[in-house]
Amino acid sequence: MTEDPPGSDVHGQLVLGGPSHPPELIGCDARRCRVKSLSAEIVSRLLENPDRLLVFEPGATPADLATLRLFPQIRRLELSHLAITDLAFLGQARELVELGLGRTGLKDLAPLRFLKRLTHLVLFEVPFVDGAPLAALTELRMLDLSRCPKVRDFTFLGSLVRLESLLLSGTAFADLSALASMTGLRELSLGQTQVPAENLDALAGLTHLEGLHLDGLSRLSGLSALAGMTRLQHLGLSSTAVRDLSVLARLVQLRSLKINATPVVSLSPLAGSEHLHSLFMQDTKISDLSPLKGHQALRWLYASRTPVANLSALAGLGLTTLDLGGTRVRNLGALSSCRQLERLFLGRTAVSDLAPLSGLPLQYLDLSYTKVSRLGPLATSMNLKSVSLAYTAVKDLSPLAGLPALEMLDITGVTPARPEILQGMAALKKLVFTDGVLDAAVRKSLADKGVELVVVPSTQAIDSNK
Repeated sequence: MTEDPPGSDVHGQLVLGGPSHPPELIGCDARRCRVKSLSAEIVSRLLENPDRLLVFEPGATPADLATLRLFPQIRRLELSHLAITDLAFLGQARELVELGLGRTGLKDLAPLRFLKRLTHLVLFEVPFVDGAPLAALTELRMLDLSRCPKVRDFTFLGSLVRLESLLLSGTAFADLSALASMTGLRELSLGQTQVPAENLDALAGLTHLEGLHLDGLSRLSGLSALAGMTRLQHLGLSSTAVRDLSVLARLVQLRSLKINATPVVSLSPLAGSEHLHSLFMQDTKISDLSPLKGHQALRWLYASRTPVANLSALAGLGLTTLDLGGTRVRNLGALSSCRQLERLFLGRTAVSDLAPLSGLPLQYLDLSYTKVSRLGPLATSMNLKSVSLAYTAVKDLSPLAGLPALEMLDITGVTPARPEILQGMAALKKLVFTDGVLDAAVRKSLADKGVELVVVPSTQAIDSNK
């Protein structure tokens, strides 16, 4: 969410820097208020819109939280990342519908059983053992138990029949049959759980799912249960044993797919996935991108450490982010027509010619460990903010001198022919370079301008290059 600048009041609500700013208040807009603690004055303002999310800032003490007694009408409360060990401070906050308690020290959830109106509860990375009190929260629509490793008994889930979003990643959950009756689920996350199944047959009836995250289920190989999940938009299969994506041809609404570190070798089933927006296929054996030809909705493609060499299928696509690091790519010609490309990662490839990149709206460019030696085509890249040239044969940095947005430059392992050019980079905020490459005068000039200088010891640079 974009916050309003200090002192503004475009929503008609108190914000930081306002004329009567209570010291307990950090910032407030129409949707949320950030506070250190509550006071009668803040509560009176909150009552104007009790549906705003109340966020206690990190560092809030038990005394600060005790001030919640002043506001029993509170409906939405965020306390994640605070040093909380009990919930006594909630008192009579029986109107709560949303509560965030992630990454706290809670071990006893018993007080939650009185919050009968709760529809959204976040408990990620909480060390509680007994989840039984959650069975009383029958109005829950969303429950996040991600990375709560001490829970062993999940029978309480049987009472939560209204759940639409259930996040169990990183827990000891193992019994898929316990979810079979939750036909109202729209989002389910089971990544890195103890689910032993090689297939998902027990989930076949969850046909309303829009998001299914199974990353890290190392034994999972069969996807036939997904055939009826035609509403599925987001699917995570990274680090599974899935090899065949054929069933995905039926999932015409698919928008994002993660198959990193799987045995998948073919994208053919995705040929008709015209809504595909994001594809993560890193660390696979996939070499052929032709099934992606004409996928105009595709914006993010992460294909690093794959045998991809031919980019012709990407010509004319609306990609904004493309990661080809560690691939066999040499020729970037197909990218010249990717007129929305902003982030391009080419590290550890055999790319040498940057001509196809001329005129693209690039903001982030990684050329580390490539065969690039000339930067001329980048001279008109007025949007470039970050460039890595580490361990390339580049000598002439002058094409970068006039770039008005360039803030970060990595020239580790590079010896510029004219290092003084760096002094003319007006927007530069951070420079990474090898010790001994820049003389004292250049370094002082840059430091005086506030540039952060990150010096890589020459011995470390040699080791990295190897």
